[in-house]
Amino acid sequence: MRDLMRRMPPGQLVLLALLMTAVAMTDGIGIVMLVPLLTAMNAGNLGGIAKDALGQLGLPNSLTLLLVMFVLLVVIRTSLVFTLGQMRAKLQHQLVDRLRQQCYKGLLAAEWRWLSNQRAADHNAILTINVASVGVGFDQMINLSASALMLSAYVIAALYLSWPTTAIAIGLGAITLLFMKRFRGRATIFGGVLNNANRDLHRHVQQGLSSIRLAKIFGKEALLDSGFAAAIEAVRETKMSYSRDAAAGHAIIQVGASVLLAILTYVAVVLWQMPLTVLLPLLLVFIRLAPMLAAIQQGWNHALHALPTLQEVNALIDEAERNAEPMAAAQILNLEQAITFSDVSFVYSAREIPSLRNVTVSIPANTTAVVFGESGSGKSTFADLVMGLLQPDSGSIRIDDTPLEGAYRRAWRDRVAYVEQSPVLLHDSIRSNLLWGKADATDAELVDALKQASAEFVLSQSGGLDSMVGDGGMRLSGGERQRITLARALLRRPALLILDEATSALDPENAAAVRRAVAALHGSMTIILIGHQLSMRDGCDQIIELDNGSVVERSMSAPQN
Repeated sequence: MRDLMRRMPPGQLVLLALLMTAVAMTDGIGIVMLVPLLTAMNAGNLGGIAKDALGQLGLPNSLTLLLVMFVLLVVIRTSLVFTLGQMRAKLQHQLVDRLRQQCYKGLLAAEWRWLSNQRAADHNAILTINVASVGVGFDQMINLSASALMLSAYVIAALYLSWPTTAIAIGLGAITLLFMKRFRGRATIFGGVLNNANRDLHRHVQQGLSSIRLAKIFGKEALLDSGFAAAIEAVRETKMSYSRDAAAGHAIIQVGASVLLAILTYVAVVLWQMPLTVLLPLLLVFIRLAPMLAAIQQGWNHALHALPTLQEVNALIDEAERNAEPMAAAQILNLEQAITFSDVSFVYSAREIPSLRNVTVSIPANTTAVVFGESGSGKSTFADLVMGLLQPDSGSIRIDDTPLEGAYRRAWRDRVAYVEQSPVLLHDSIRSNLLWGKADATDAELVDALKQASAEFVLSQSGGLDSMVGDGGMRLSGGERQRITLARALLRRPALLILDEATSALDPENAAAVRRAVAALHGSMTIILIGHQLSMRDGCDQIIELDNGSVVERSMSAPQN
């Protein structure tokens, strides 16, 4: 509770506590007011306590006035309950939003080296289901606190009416809650099991939806379906088990409350011969205590059920913060001389063999270099290092005379544009996708970038820049997607442009269009072409061949105009 409250505005928490206290007090006062009302109906005049209270307030001794006050008290309490309910909902949503934003910002700011070893489906589950479960648990803890305050008000009212009977009720109620301890312990266990089941379900959803085309080709639809059904069943069974435990606990409290009420009624009527005007309000208090005990038990269970989820959310936030990238340096890096690798080595944590080993190479500014090699030779790692996504384990990378490390890595990425083999496009308009390159770009700049990327086909479409690309760009061909992503990259006016296998999956016509666009950029910026073949070597200034993470060949060709 303390951990979650630290994330909320203190002023709102104080107001919440005051509202809960006011609701409990008005309910307790309403119960006590039943005594003079019943006395008046039975004897025709107000009881002594009510008469004295009205006299001290300077009010007339009147049953009508007392009834008006009682109705007014109910109206006030109803208004307070409504306000409290709205505030609880607001606080719950605020907490969920803050946790989600904290998790998401942590992931966005984390080192790519750490992120690349994480499962996106697990993060998806935490950001959606787990954080929502924490919000429900938080609301249930507020409900538990409100029920405890209400219980306190009822106990005070009951002590005023008959302290011996109330003392017995308190003892029996404490025994009931103590008996429910094992149910609360099981709630924590169910919370952890449900987290794992939800994670598995998210993995099946994410992997399954991205594999539908492959499943159709290989006839494995039934395999995906059976795996998804098993994941659903695991979530359902865990929820049902928790629901059965919660229902059993609620039933035990109801039965225990009825036994408690019977014992107290017998003691009050038979042994102590309590007056009816006192007995009825007292019984009303005890009848109301049963739902209060049930609410406390339920809130306690839900809080414990959400505890493993909160621990998982906090673990993600803490781990992301431990792996955070340094903030970007204020200095703007301009590439005027060369990008220099000096004895650079890099090893991924899940592998023993280095992805790059003692690489020493220099790429002069405003030249075009081709980095090629077989799959697994280290090309992608080279690209991630040169754009500052990764930092070498040993050796150094320099942009002119500035080491590419620490805060300079993020600053350098502002000067880099990257076009990957599988273009990433949002389900939005072409304009919106292009504006990722430069948010304030004018239409003239967008058109110019499209022309530079040989993507003039956009201008001939009926929707033009506002044409929708579909989910992942599915309304466009592979070559069209590639040229739009190239136009987006060029909008950044980068110092370094990296094309990673940009033409490997394209037909000859589209590949030729991309090559023409790159050739036209020669000499205006530094360009690195990543590939497993030398199909784009024409017009390049330097060829760098990688084999098992090492440079096996460096050659220079005469620059071409």
